[in-house]
Amino acid sequence: MEGHGRAAGRAVAGLIMGEHKLTDIAGIGPATEKKLQAAGINGVPALAAADAKELAKVESLANFADELVAWIDAAKVLTSATPTSTPASTVEPQAAPTPAPSPAPPSPPPPPPPPSTQDEAKSIVVTGPKRGRRRAGRLFGAEPVRIPLDELHEAEFDAIYTDPRLSVVIEGEDHG
Repeated sequence: MEGHGRAAGRAVAGLIMGEHKLTDIAGIGPATEKKLQAAGINGVPALAAADAKELAKVESLANFADELVAWIDAAKVLTSATPTSTPASTVEPQAAPTPAPSPAPPSPPPPPPPPSTQDEAKSIVVTGPKRGRRRAGRLFGAEPVRIPLDELHEAEFDAIYTDPRLSVVIEGEDHG
């Protein structure tokens, strides 16, 4: 998840820094927020630290079993990009780095940032595994799904684009 920090930075680049609300996550509205709070999830950091399987056991959240993983992933992106919203009790002290005995293999290049304007790209086409994969509140299977970029928040784009089980193609404008 080392590259996840870079992705998180892009995910909230346009947001005002500060504490995020559960309703900032796609698919969580006021009613679902109340259900999460009743289950002890009182903020984005608590959701990021939650276990989807355990939350799905809560009767009021059982119908959201598929969405919980995407919500937890989105919460992790938001909390990793806003360290000020992380409770102090969850911050671990950093140990001094130890020199590596041999050079580390080069890390893969980070994914490209989401297009900043509609002039650069109009949509993304996402294909998932045959059995399906949920990300950003959407189901992706063997059939390609086209999503206009203006329908996605940056955190949703990041969650979809960085998922290794999804194939994502960014469609650009024809400039010809």
